[in-house]
Amino acid sequence: SFMATELFPFIERRLPAAKGDRTIIGHSYGGLFATFVLLTEPELFNRYIIVSPSLWYANRTAITMADRAVSSGQRPAARVFLGVGASENQPQSGRVMVDDLKELAGKLRKLPGLRVDMQVFEGETHNSVFPGAVTRGLRTVFDRPPGNPEATPQAPSP
Repeated sequence: SFMATELFPFIERRLPAAKGDRTIIGHSYGGLFATFVLLTEPELFNRYIIVSPSLWYANRTAITMADRAVSSGQRPAARVFLGVGASENQPQSGRVMVDDLKELAGKLRKLPGLRVDMQVFEGETHNSVFPGAVTRGLRTVFDRPPGNPEATPQAPSP
């Protein structure tokens, strides 16, 4: 509520930003927050870059929320990039972040209107994955292929 009613209007009044054209980037608990926003208020952002979200938190409630979003017929219009380090699966600790993110990606792909891309970054850990995932995420959600950084971004499909 704060973002929609106070923060965004404040920013849009003071900075040269395209009104309503927003991107959120979150890593770890920030990735969990971005996932929560996507599943509860998807219209707040056009593009979501979610890196190594802590989907294990609160008994995997974000996975349950994704199931509810699919069954509710929600039709969010957004681009979503999901990234995780291949070395983040640690079954001995009970945290299998790669598997959880793959599960979330499968559920999100069932939501009409979302364009979902996911990448597992080989050789990366929870702490090292962020820079590369953000770079790839930005290129993906703004439709800028790695070989053509000057390409004009395309608006998300409704």
